[in-house]
Amino acid sequence: MNLTPESFDLSTQTLELLPGPFGDLLMSPYEVDYGTKGVGEISVNDLKIRLGDRPVCRNLQKLYELCHKEIPADVAVFDAYDIWLITHVIGALRRPGSSAKLKALGYEAVFEEPENIYTIDIAPRSKFVHSLEGKAENVFDLGLEGHAHLPGAIKSLLETVDYIGGDAKIRLSSDLKVIGQVSFSLISPMIQAMGLGASRCEWLYELDQQDLLTDQVMLQTVLVPKGVRSIKFKARGYAYIRPKWISFSARFQTKWLDLECALV
Repeated sequence: MNLTPESFDLSTQTLELLPGPFGDLLMSPYEVDYGTKGVGEISVNDLKIRLGDRPVCRNLQKLYELCHKEIPADVAVFDAYDIWLITHVIGALRRPGSSAKLKALGYEAVFEEPENIYTIDIAPRSKFVHSLEGKAENVFDLGLEGHAHLPGAIKSLLETVDYIGGDAKIRLSSDLKVIGQVSFSLISPMIQAMGLGASRCEWLYELDQQDLLTDQVMLQTVLVPKGVRSIKFKARGYAYIRPKWISFSARFQTKWLDLECALV
């Protein structure tokens, strides 16, 4: 059985990239009209960041119960907490013919009420990178308590597939204390990720010029006290762009986008 992805289609919002507090390092002090005519039109106006504006949240207990009768008696966490899987999204749009040399793309999210959010695990991470027909994927086994494990230990993978946003999906399992195997594509296998045990998370993707700019799914499992009905956070994207007049990259970032997940 396949659970159709229509109800979890990604919704995104396109945002302009702005210079960081230090200023616009793409603008050479020696050339007023550096690159193209008009202030700020070099690279940054050729490149826009797209952030997910309708986060998908899935309850791990409910996902587990799709293929299991009950929670094991020795799993006590659900007596006081819920565990949620949150789908974040970032994408980059580059105009045809753009000369923008995008070196890295990043995403960060900060939750408003840190007392109500504890990050159990995040993905993608480099340890879960898998190459399939020359394309990079993140593949991992998701445990009942929200931990990501290297794939291969699951004994029984079912035909039931649950879509969690974009091309990310979970192939459910009937194994004890296992949700299933998660997989989704990557814009780059070179990933830095942080946020374990915190109320914020961040990913940075190092890019080659041939890397395809498309929507990138990111996943976060969080522990939330029972009774909390929604969680609010702010997210922004950023990019490192290589100017022509210096050897290091300039950072540009979007404004913060306020988001909310209904926990239902």
